[in-house]
Amino acid sequence: MKKQLPIPYWAYFFTVVFIVGTQDAFAQRAKMDSNTIKQYIQGFHQQIHLKISQSTDIENLSQSSGQVNYLLSPNNSSITRLNFTYRFISFNLRFIAKFIPGNNDILTKGNTISNGLGFNFAHRQFFTQLSYHKTQGYYLENSPDFVPGWRPGDNYLQFPDLQYKEYNATFFYSSNPLFSYNALINQTERQLKSVGTWLPGISIRNYIIDNQGSSNGSSSQRSNNFEYMLSAGYQYTKVINKSWFGTLGFTPAIGLLNVNLTTRLPLGDIASKENNTVYRLRGIGGIGYQSNLWYAGGYANWNSLTYKQENSNVQNREDKFSYQIYFGIRLRSPKYLAAKTAAVEQLIESKKD
Repeated sequence: MKKQLPIPYWAYFFTVVFIVGTQDAFAQRAKMDSNTIKQYIQGFHQQIHLKISQSTDIENLSQSSGQVNYLLSPNNSSITRLNFTYRFISFNLRFIAKFIPGNNDILTKGNTISNGLGFNFAHRQFFTQLSYHKTQGYYLENSPDFVPGWRPGDNYLQFPDLQYKEYNATFFYSSNPLFSYNALINQTERQLKSVGTWLPGISIRNYIIDNQGSSNGSSSQRSNNFEYMLSAGYQYTKVINKSWFGTLGFTPAIGLLNVNLTTRLPLGDIASKENNTVYRLRGIGGIGYQSNLWYAGGYANWNSLTYKQENSNVQNREDKFSYQIYFGIRLRSPKYLAAKTAAVEQLIESKKD
């Protein structure tokens, strides 16, 4: 297991070396005129974009204590997002659509409530992503290991007060002005020719796991985690006939994870802290179609996280796979909205000068 740790080091090291070595090439591309960029990117910034997406990116929790494993899951197999995008601003609302299969087995697994919102800001080659979401209500997926005689159809052990909250902020830069990252995240642009880019960035994530269901004479835990990461990703988009595209990317990252654990006991709380070096590797692949009126597609995501617990020989590794499908439409924007947005853009440009 210990021999796995240098792998993210080497991936990160070679990525940084490659970025430094190609810095001059990226600088020359940045000087290309607008006509050259238009041959690679078609903009739809004057239109309103409405999109709905369905994703299996949910928060499953696991804990090991000796030979005993606890596998906790929310009572939903997917989440729904509604996106609104106009010009450089994009935001989305997150919720569980109960009518979708896998999201409505309340009788045996209990009720799960999940909601959140996200915000994207794009300015030239700089991108900012902010998000928050909360999920409450979990069940023990491996209840048969703890309930003698458990049969399919019986109630799972339920934790209605177990809560997961996450705050996330990501900032990154696209080194190649001929690459449209907007075409991938909010579809305000369309990539017309195949091209790739490096995506160096930083991210800050705070996630809290809290079992609030403790009562007199019982115990519970609250884990408050802060994750700080430096990343250097690469993304490539292959375009076919200007409308169909496929994309593939990877992002190695290294950072620090601060864990603050509070154990609530009848006689008082016990607090402990832990600092860990974290290695992460993300991969993404997808296909899609874009016309002047509508767009649709799907992505598959793989996320691997590795770290060794401070002052111990325990090594944690988490591998997560999820997918997302989406469909969107472009609408003509009202004149008053265009005027207000243009005024904000002028204010931003004036501050830069």
